[in-house]
Amino acid sequence: MNNGSSLWPDYNTVTNPDGSKADFMAPVETRSAGYRFDVDGDKIVLILDDETLFPYISSDAQYANPVFTVTKLTNSEMVLLYEGEGITWRFMLTSKEDDAPKAFKGYKFDSDGNMLRDATWELSRYYAHGDGWEGYNADDITYTNEEPRWRIHTGR
Repeated sequence: MNNGSSLWPDYNTVTNPDGSKADFMAPVETRSAGYRFDVDGDKIVLILDDETLFPYISSDAQYANPVFTVTKLTNSEMVLLYEGEGITWRFMLTSKEDDAPKAFKGYKFDSDGNMLRDATWELSRYYAHGDGWEGYNADDITYTNEEPRWRIHTGR
């Protein structure tokens, strides 16, 4: 709880070394609260029920009318902004390591997901030379790179 709050005054007794009030914790009973997402102009907002207990209450106004701008939302993290009087509070709520599928990083031959990793291959080569496809033994074919295109030379 922010030291500027008038909520739970019996617990707002901690002082800093300079004599100013310090943030404090107050015991509360478990309660349920509702929420909804909405759009405000170009912002997505999270609106909690009035007087919702939040991990950190920055002001009496936040407790009375908790409306937050959502700046990030993933499987395991939500970043919220609360725009108070003269200050914007940033809240980063996390639940666990993000286990969303990661971007493809390239082919991995020995991956468990590669169903062909134990396959046995027999190589056959074919060449189309105008009137159809003709098979050749791999030993009979050599390749050369002659401009402007590849040419295939057979041993026949």
